[in-house]
Amino acid sequence: MKDEFCWFYPWEILQQTVTTVIGRATKVESTLKTAKRNFRDCKHEDEKRALDEESDETKRLEEDIQKLMEELDGAEEDVKRLFLVMSQRFVLVLQQSLDDSRADSKTTPLWLRCTLERLQQFLTLHRSRLRRYIRSLDNLIFTEDVDQRILDVYRRCKILVNCK
Repeated sequence: MKDEFCWFYPWEILQQTVTTVIGRATKVESTLKTAKRNFRDCKHEDEKRALDEESDETKRLEEDIQKLMEELDGAEEDVKRLFLVMSQRFVLVLQQSLDDSRADSKTTPLWLRCTLERLQQFLTLHRSRLRRYIRSLDNLIFTEDVDQRILDVYRRCKILVNCK
């Protein structure tokens, strides 16, 4: 598996998967903002007309907002689960490869360097989303029993997350 880390395609698949899931969540978030804006405008129109009762349009928009909020919660949960699962699997595979390399007398640092740089690139690229899940990543995946080289990459990215 460690030979595959140096190839481009696993990282491209990873990036496309994350982009798709984040894109879905972003789209739902944007739709929700638009619906809330429309709801405020409709509510304002109802107040202008001095209606004691909400219009059908206002009620429909309120229901739409509730549905979109539920959909957004689901999309955000999917993104969080994706980050956690991918991080966990990545660390497990990398940790196993490192352990196997230590057992071999022929260790090749090229795959390790390449992989750690890709990990750093990935974490840096998605640091705005990472900020939301940093506590879970700290507690569940990037614990003290993970190889120091992996933790160093994570800690550098974590510093970037905390700076912004």
